[in-house]
Amino acid sequence: MKVVEESPWSWMLLAEGAEMFLSVVCGTVAVHEIEFALAPEEIEGYAREGKAFLDRLAERVIGMPGTFGARRIPDFHDRPGVEEAIAAWRKIADAAKGQG
Repeated sequence: MKVVEESPWSWMLLAEGAEMFLSVVCGTVAVHEIEFALAPEEIEGYAREGKAFLDRLAERVIGMPGTFGARRIPDFHDRPGVEEAIAAWRKIADAAKGQG
């Protein structure tokens, strides 16, 4: 598992092999995340448009989180390698901020 990219406080894209997963931050006062696997057409959209595609997809998730309920992956952060991938990503991001 590895983090591919993110839009801080909005979404994070992770990948494992050919699978891609989107973690979207939802809520206002009570913040939570919705994680789901990207469908093949969503992977293609990301390949064509990059972050702009994921920004729009995340907006849909935030606006109508219930419509993504069936795709939601419970306990996503308990999957092997997820927390380690996020920690490694954060370490690189923090180091880059220190150099700027």
